Amino acid sequence: DFVYDEMMLTGPGDAGQQAAEYVAKTPMIGTPDDPKPGEGPTKEELDEAKSYLTGSYALRFDTSSKVAGQLLQIQIDDLGIDYIDKRNALVEAVTLEDLKRVAARLEDAKKALVVVVGRPAGLPGG
Repeated sequence: DFVYDEMMLTGPGDAGQQAAEYVAKTPMIGTPDDPKPGEGPTKEELDEAKSYLTGSYALRFDTSSKVAGQLLQIQIDDLGIDYIDKRNALVEAVTLEDLKRVAARLEDAKKALVVVVGRPAGLPGG
């Protein structure tokens, strides 16, 4: 049996689909609530993320197919036989400075790839 994991072989990013009219009327990159360049996440946001990531990890093992999928992904990613034991400690070790450094590297909207299929009316650059 093949265990499908939608996160397999993915990097940082986001994907979605919208109706053409919505896409044409919506800013492609960023929203008013997004952090401004250089702002990065807050300590509270980091703490909330850590709490979620460590607290929800057990839910990835609540069925046999999920266990198989997690073990397969750990092997594919070459994370080591002890990854399950050390994973939450790795999450807790992330500092605000680490997060801001990575966010600064990834936040350049000019490097974002946006793909639009078709030619919706009002789409800039088309």
